[in-house]
Amino acid sequence: MLIQRKGLPQRLSMLAVAVVLTLGLVPARPAQAQEQTFYACYVPEVGAMYMIRLTGLPTDCLSVDHVEISWTEGGSATIPDNSITTAKLVDLAVTSAKLANGAVTNSKLAPDAVTSANVANGSLSAADFGSNSVGTAALINGSVNNAKLAIDAVTSANIANGSVSSADLATNSVGTAELMNSSVSNAKLTSNSVTSTNVVDGTLTAADLASNSVGSSEIANGSVTAADLSSSVLTARGLAAISVSGSVIRGVNVTSAARTGLGTYTVSFNFSITSGYYIVSSGLTGTCAVMQSVEASASNTVFVLFADDTGARTDCDFTVVIF
Repeated sequence: MLIQRKGLPQRLSMLAVAVVLTLGLVPARPAQAQEQTFYACYVPEVGAMYMIRLTGLPTDCLSVDHVEISWTEGGSATIPDNSITTAKLVDLAVTSAKLANGAVTNSKLAPDAVTSANVANGSLSAADFGSNSVGTAALINGSVNNAKLAIDAVTSANIANGSVSSADLATNSVGTAELMNSSVSNAKLTSNSVTSTNVVDGTLTAADLASNSVGSSEIANGSVTAADLSSSVLTARGLAAISVSGSVIRGVNVTSAARTGLGTYTVSFNFSITSGYYIVSSGLTGTCAVMQSVEASASNTVFVLFADDTGARTDCDFTVVIF
């Protein structure tokens, strides 16, 4: 007996009854007779079915949502291959057990259908990721170590300003090219780190020298000229060593000398001496007079007079310096 579900259409109910009657009234045939094939349509929404392809019945299912089935007399019902379409399936009817291994391809998946819960832990490899698919949000903090970085992968743009400390730098890693112009201040230099080879020739000025920093050992012989001396320092403009006979032994800026009488001499220079100072030293190797008088006898000539300790004039060799 067929139990009709609530809401089953009257025509469909009558057809379902016809199925039952047909199944129950099919006469037995001799074994030698050809078995008859019967056709029916299954209605998933109501769980009933109806016969087709018999006299007075439909030749096909009344709806695309109905499933055609067939069976032979004395056999079991079968469903034709490829007859179950998407419309035949109710929601959530296909479970994992119904799916063949490897049957779900990429084209079968809806966008964003696969989540973390669907991926086996540790199963993703580099080949599974597209280029540039892993962004900052996908990385765990602190997960990128040195081994993960390619050679020359980190550039200035990847380093936070002010984050590189001394510990991050290898020994001798900072060369001239890495230093900004004028970035090495006095505080950056260790004691005695700057030597002559580090100073450009001719670049030191008076402002670079500390007070009393230049001694005799720092001055090249013969390098100090009159122009190097301050105005408070007297410099010799003329120098003469004169013999007892009044001839010039040696001198600087001296033009002539003469003995004009006993103990009297004149020495001439190539500059005016009227506003200068005169120093006379008697004797070149010793003292030959104890008193002398020096005065200017002309604009460029000095008059020298020598006497002994009794006041008597006496000849003597001497030196004269004009300032």
